[in-house]
Amino acid sequence: MTTPKISPRVQVLAMILLVFTAWALRQSFTERIFWNIDESVTFTIAHQILDGDVLYRDAVDHRGPLVPYLKAALLALVGDWNLAIFALDLGLFAVDLQRLAARFGDERTGWFAAAVFTVLSFVILGPVETMALHTEWFMEAFSRIGFLLFARAYHRLGIANGIAVGACFGLSALNKQPGLFDFGVVLVVGVGGVAWFHYRKLRAQFIRFLMGTVIGVAIPFVAA
Repeated sequence: MTTPKISPRVQVLAMILLVFTAWALRQSFTERIFWNIDESVTFTIAHQILDGDVLYRDAVDHRGPLVPYLKAALLALVGDWNLAIFALDLGLFAVDLQRLAARFGDERTGWFAAAVFTVLSFVILGPVETMALHTEWFMEAFSRIGFLLFARAYHRLGIANGIAVGACFGLSALNKQPGLFDFGVVLVVGVGGVAWFHYRKLRAQFIRFLMGTVIGVAIPFVAA
Protein backbone atom coordinates (compact mmCIF):
# COMPACT_ATOMS: atom_id res chain seq x y z
CA MET A 1 0.00 0.00 0.00
CA THR A 2 1.39 3.40 -0.98
CA THR A 3 1.77 6.01 1.74
CA PRO A 4 -0.45 9.07 1.10
CA LYS A 5 1.45 12.00 -0.37
CA ILE A 6 1.96 15.15 1.69
CA SER A 7 1.09 18.38 -0.09
CA PRO A 8 3.97 20.62 -1.27
CA ARG A 9 2.73 23.49 0.94
CA VAL A 10 2.86 21.29 4.05
CA GLN A 11 6.32 20.06 3.03
CA VAL A 12 7.67 23.61 2.75
CA LEU A 13 6.17 24.60 6.10
CA ALA A 14 7.60 21.49 7.73
CA MET A 15 11.06 22.25 6.32
CA ILE A 16 10.92 25.80 7.66
CA LEU A 17 9.75 24.48 11.04
CA LEU A 18 12.67 22.01 11.24
CA VAL A 19 15.24 24.72 10.55
CA PHE A 20 13.58 27.11 12.99
CA THR A 21 13.41 24.44 15.71
CA ALA A 22 17.11 23.63 15.35
CA TRP A 23 17.84 27.35 15.84
CA ALA A 24 15.32 27.92 18.65
CA LEU A 25 16.61 25.02 20.74
CA ARG A 26 20.11 26.54 20.77
CA GLN A 27 19.62 30.30 20.67
CA SER A 28 19.19 30.68 24.45
CA PHE A 29 22.66 29.15 24.98
CA THR A 30 24.56 31.50 22.68
CA GLU A 31 25.91 33.64 25.57
CA ARG A 32 27.49 30.63 27.29
CA ILE A 33 30.97 29.28 26.51
CA PHE A 34 31.28 25.62 25.61
CA TRP A 35 34.84 24.51 24.86
CA ASN A 36 34.90 21.89 22.12
CA ILE A 37 38.40 20.75 21.13
CA ASP A 38 37.51 19.97 17.51
CA GLU A 39 35.83 23.32 17.01
CA SER A 40 38.57 25.26 18.82
CA VAL A 41 41.40 23.73 16.79
CA THR A 42 39.78 24.10 13.40
CA PHE A 43 38.55 27.65 14.04
CA THR A 44 42.05 28.64 15.19
CA ILE A 45 43.56 27.21 12.00
CA ALA A 46 40.83 28.93 9.96
CA HIS A 47 41.89 32.29 11.41
CA GLN A 48 45.49 31.48 10.51
CA ILE A 49 44.45 30.66 6.93
CA LEU A 50 42.69 34.03 6.68
CA ASP A 51 45.93 35.63 7.88
CA GLY A 52 47.84 34.00 5.04
CA ASP A 53 49.19 30.89 6.77
CA VAL A 54 49.18 27.46 5.11
CA LEU A 55 47.77 24.27 6.63
CA TYR A 56 50.40 21.60 7.49
CA ARG A 57 53.16 24.21 7.14
CA ASP A 58 52.13 26.84 9.69
CA ALA A 59 49.43 24.85 11.51
CA VAL A 60 48.88 21.13 12.02
CA ASP A 61 45.81 19.02 12.68
CA HIS A 62 45.46 15.24 12.57
CA ARG A 63 42.17 15.47 10.68
CA GLY A 64 41.62 16.08 6.98
CA PRO A 65 42.36 19.46 5.39
CA LEU A 66 38.89 20.52 4.29
CA VAL A 67 37.23 21.74 7.52
CA PRO A 68 39.70 24.57 8.27
CA TYR A 69 39.27 25.97 4.77
CA LEU A 70 35.48 25.67 4.94
CA LYS A 71 35.50 27.43 8.30
CA ALA A 72 37.79 30.11 6.92
CA ALA A 73 35.21 30.71 4.20
CA LEU A 74 32.46 30.94 6.84
CA LEU A 75 34.52 33.37 8.89
CA ALA A 76 35.01 35.54 5.84
CA LEU A 77 31.31 35.45 4.96
CA VAL A 78 29.43 35.53 8.27
CA GLY A 79 31.93 36.46 10.98
CA ASP A 80 33.30 34.59 13.96
CA TRP A 81 30.05 32.84 14.84
CA ASN A 82 26.65 32.60 13.24
CA LEU A 83 24.19 30.21 14.83
CA ALA A 84 21.93 30.54 11.81
CA ILE A 85 24.47 28.68 9.64
CA PHE A 86 24.69 25.82 12.15
CA ALA A 87 20.90 25.68 12.52
CA LEU A 88 20.50 25.69 8.75
CA ASP A 89 22.84 22.69 8.46
CA LEU A 90 20.99 20.78 11.18
CA GLY A 91 17.63 21.67 9.67
CA LEU A 92 18.78 20.51 6.22
CA PHE A 93 20.05 17.28 7.79
CA ALA A 94 16.54 16.59 9.13
CA VAL A 95 14.95 17.54 5.81
CA ASP A 96 17.32 15.25 3.92
CA LEU A 97 16.36 12.34 6.20
CA GLN A 98 12.79 12.92 5.12
CA ARG A 99 13.79 13.09 1.46
CA LEU A 100 15.63 9.78 1.71
CA ALA A 101 12.55 8.09 3.15
CA ALA A 102 10.34 9.74 0.53
CA ARG A 103 12.47 8.28 -2.27
CA PHE A 104 11.62 4.87 -0.89
CA GLY A 105 7.90 5.70 -0.79
CA ASP A 106 7.30 6.54 2.88
CA GLU A 107 7.07 10.28 3.43
CA ARG A 108 5.39 10.13 6.83
CA THR A 109 8.09 7.90 8.29
CA GLY A 110 10.62 10.36 6.88
CA TRP A 111 9.04 13.29 8.69
CA PHE A 112 8.96 11.25 11.90
CA ALA A 113 12.68 10.47 11.51
CA ALA A 114 13.38 14.16 10.87
CA ALA A 115 11.57 15.17 14.05
CA VAL A 116 13.33 12.52 16.13
CA PHE A 117 16.73 13.62 14.79
CA THR A 118 15.99 17.28 15.57
CA VAL A 119 15.21 16.42 19.20
CA LEU A 120 17.94 13.83 19.78
CA SER A 121 20.69 15.95 18.20
CA PHE A 122 19.95 18.49 20.93
CA VAL A 123 19.38 16.31 24.02
CA ILE A 124 21.51 13.18 23.61
CA LEU A 125 25.01 14.51 22.85
CA GLY A 126 25.63 16.85 25.75
CA PRO A 127 26.27 20.62 25.51
CA VAL A 128 29.92 20.36 24.42
CA GLU A 129 28.90 18.49 21.26
CA THR A 130 25.39 19.87 20.82
CA MET A 131 26.44 23.52 20.64
CA ALA A 132 29.60 23.10 18.53
CA LEU A 133 30.08 23.32 14.80
CA HIS A 134 32.66 20.55 14.94
CA THR A 135 34.22 18.37 12.25
CA GLU A 136 31.50 15.69 12.34
CA TRP A 137 28.86 18.11 11.10
CA PHE A 138 31.00 19.08 8.12
CA MET A 139 31.64 15.39 7.42
CA GLU A 140 27.94 14.51 7.50
CA ALA A 141 27.03 17.45 5.27
CA PHE A 142 28.87 15.82 2.37
CA SER A 143 27.87 12.27 3.35
CA ARG A 144 24.18 13.07 3.34
CA ILE A 145 24.47 14.60 -0.14
CA GLY A 146 26.24 11.39 -1.19
CA PHE A 147 23.43 9.24 0.18
CA LEU A 148 20.79 11.39 -1.52
CA LEU A 149 22.62 11.10 -4.85
CA PHE A 150 22.97 7.36 -4.26
CA ALA A 151 19.23 7.00 -3.63
CA ARG A 152 18.56 8.98 -6.80
CA ALA A 153 21.09 7.03 -8.87
CA TYR A 154 20.02 3.60 -7.66
CA HIS A 155 17.50 3.30 -10.49
CA ARG A 156 19.72 5.10 -13.02
CA LEU A 157 23.04 3.40 -12.55
CA GLY A 158 26.08 4.44 -14.52
CA ILE A 159 29.70 5.38 -14.10
CA ALA A 160 29.00 9.13 -14.16
CA ASN A 161 26.47 8.86 -11.33
CA GLY A 162 28.92 6.67 -9.45
CA ILE A 163 31.67 9.29 -9.73
CA ALA A 164 29.32 11.98 -8.36
CA VAL A 165 28.34 9.78 -5.41
CA GLY A 166 31.92 8.76 -4.68
CA ALA A 167 33.19 12.35 -4.83
CA CYS A 168 30.76 13.34 -2.07
CA PHE A 169 32.14 10.66 0.23
CA GLY A 170 35.70 11.57 -0.72
CA LEU A 171 34.98 15.15 0.36
CA SER A 172 33.30 13.81 3.49
CA ALA A 173 36.47 11.87 4.39
CA LEU A 174 38.61 14.96 3.77
CA ASN A 175 36.63 16.60 6.56
CA LYS A 176 37.07 13.63 8.89
CA GLN A 177 38.32 10.14 8.10
CA PRO A 178 35.19 8.20 9.24
CA GLY A 179 33.47 9.53 6.12
CA LEU A 180 34.98 6.46 4.45
CA PHE A 181 32.75 4.29 6.64
CA ASP A 182 29.75 6.10 5.17
CA PHE A 183 31.10 5.20 1.74
CA GLY A 184 31.29 1.60 2.96
CA VAL A 185 27.49 1.56 3.16
CA VAL A 186 27.31 2.37 -0.55
CA LEU A 187 29.81 -0.39 -1.32
CA VAL A 188 27.88 -2.97 0.69
CA VAL A 189 24.57 -2.07 -0.98
CA GLY A 190 26.23 -1.94 -4.40
CA VAL A 191 27.94 -5.32 -4.01
CA GLY A 192 24.61 -6.69 -2.80
CA GLY A 193 23.03 -5.41 -6.00
CA VAL A 194 25.66 -7.17 -8.09
CA ALA A 195 25.01 -10.42 -6.22
CA TRP A 196 21.22 -10.03 -6.31
CA PHE A 197 20.61 -9.35 -9.97
CA HIS A 198 20.92 -12.34 -12.26
CA TYR A 199 20.40 -10.28 -15.39
CA ARG A 200 23.74 -9.51 -16.99
CA LYS A 201 22.71 -6.00 -18.04
CA LEU A 202 21.74 -4.91 -14.53
CA ARG A 203 24.77 -6.60 -13.01
CA ALA A 204 27.04 -4.79 -15.48
CA GLN A 205 25.38 -1.49 -14.58
CA PHE A 206 26.05 -2.05 -10.90
CA ILE A 207 29.68 -2.91 -11.57
CA ARG A 208 30.16 0.26 -13.64
CA PHE A 209 28.47 2.28 -10.92
CA LEU A 210 30.74 0.85 -8.21
CA MET A 211 33.81 1.52 -10.35
CA GLY A 212 32.61 5.10 -10.70
CA THR A 213 32.20 5.51 -6.93
CA VAL A 214 35.77 4.33 -6.31
CA ILE A 215 37.06 6.80 -8.91
CA GLY A 216 34.92 9.53 -7.36
CA VAL A 217 36.27 8.92 -3.86
CA ALA A 218 39.84 9.10 -5.16
CA ILE A 219 39.41 12.42 -7.01
CA PRO A 220 39.23 14.72 -3.92
CA PHE A 221 42.22 12.95 -2.34
CA VAL A 222 44.29 13.32 -5.51
CA ALA A 223 43.27 16.97 -5.76
CA ALA A 224 44.18 17.57 -2.10
